[in-house]
Amino acid sequence: MPRTLYLHVGPPKTGTSAIQAYFKDQPQIHPQIHYPLTGRWHDGSHHRLIFAQQQITQYGETVIPAWPDLLKTLDKELSLTEKDVLISSEHCEPSFINAISSILTKHQLQVKIIVVFRHPIERAASTYNQQVKDPAIGLNLLPDNFLVREQQSFKAQVLFEKWQLPEVESVLPLAFKDDQPIVERFCQLIGINGATVANKVYNRSMAGVGIVSLLISNTLYNTDADRRQFFKSLRESSGLKLWKGTSFPFSQTACKDFMDAYQEDIEWAKFEIGISLKAKPEDKPRFSLSTNEADQIRDYFYSLTLSEKQQQQVDTIIREFS
Repeated sequence: MPRTLYLHVGPPKTGTSAIQAYFKDQPQIHPQIHYPLTGRWHDGSHHRLIFAQQQITQYGETVIPAWPDLLKTLDKELSLTEKDVLISSEHCEPSFINAISSILTKHQLQVKIIVVFRHPIERAASTYNQQVKDPAIGLNLLPDNFLVREQQSFKAQVLFEKWQLPEVESVLPLAFKDDQPIVERFCQLIGINGATVANKVYNRSMAGVGIVSLLISNTLYNTDADRRQFFKSLRESSGLKLWKGTSFPFSQTACKDFMDAYQEDIEWAKFEIGISLKAKPEDKPRFSLSTNEADQIRDYFYSLTLSEKQQQQVDTIIREFS
């Protein structure tokens, strides 16, 4: 009898961490849904599986198993269940479907894609925060420059249409914001009703002080290992309030230019897939460092015995947000 493979593809910064943590913590959540152990990341996602398929051998400190080995293990795991299957990774790309074609045929799995849609300026802000704080990425672009570079990256229509493939039975859109928590709505979408979710924040965004501090470190340090060690030291010894305070990073001018390019896309989402991308970017002032916060950040970095050039880099970034 045909079964369904629900492939939850994110995208990043649309509640994926909360959804993945929910299924990681409740493996027997529903008699009809199997959430594979194969290829799981520490947070409950299936990043190892997706990275392996993309021939990525290491991400940060994590070594990725070989794709043929994971494919074989996944095949064996799915042979032991008759349930529908849920795989979740915001790093998934359409090439993954072709890569598991033998498994889809063998286990009679029909593919349904789940995509979550969030207002583009909110997702851009959250993505910027994530890429600055992730040592494996180490983003060192100023926020407005990032917004210009990524102006086409958050298009709802592009995201939806790239999964319209012959091998895909349907693409199921889900709004990031609604009256009901996203995890509960996600569960309902795959046939799990009555799910209750604890009010817990996953993959928390850093506040302005944290963004500036890590933006500086990403400018000073060139390797994942150095950035990771610096972040550890910063959390343990700096005394800076890295997680407390506002974090919206973009200027109003940059937001307006960005949103001008997205009006047509927002209308498309509303009328073509029934998703209202709710947000008021004009109500989101860019965070600004207080004099005390700027002095604290500067004092911390100067205590590291920087060169004159590095001190100038520190001052330049602090001034940008003061």
